[in-house]
Amino acid sequence: MKNIITAKSGKVLMGALLLLTISFSAKGQIAKDKQLHLGAGAVVAGWGYLLPSGASGWKPMVYGLGSATIAGAGKELADMGGFGNADWRDLEATVIGGAVSVGIIMGVKAIFKNKHNNKQRRFVFVP
Repeated sequence: MKNIITAKSGKVLMGALLLLTISFSAKGQIAKDKQLHLGAGAVVAGWGYLLPSGASGWKPMVYGLGSATIAGAGKELADMGGFGNADWRDLEATVIGGAVSVGIIMGVKAIFKNKHNNKQRRFVFVP
């Protein structure tokens, strides 16, 4: 059975594999707290991106990034109020996690949206 992968989806797949490889090599260098903020930002941004079901265009991206930013800023303001140790690098990690999540969702949606476009170049990988 032949596997058909479009040029665009192949590039996205290779980019995701590269990011995954880099993340595993850098995992020991990133503090546990920042890893948790990255994960929380990714979850909140994914939820924010998928929340407006009827929205299209740039609005889901703004909702996703905005919700991660608001969640991170709220957490840091709570930390400043005495609920923890405020660190603006935590906000940075939360926003970066949100941006990665939104980017992945947009890439996956683009792959599935263009799946039925027969005008794209196709590469056939035969194992």
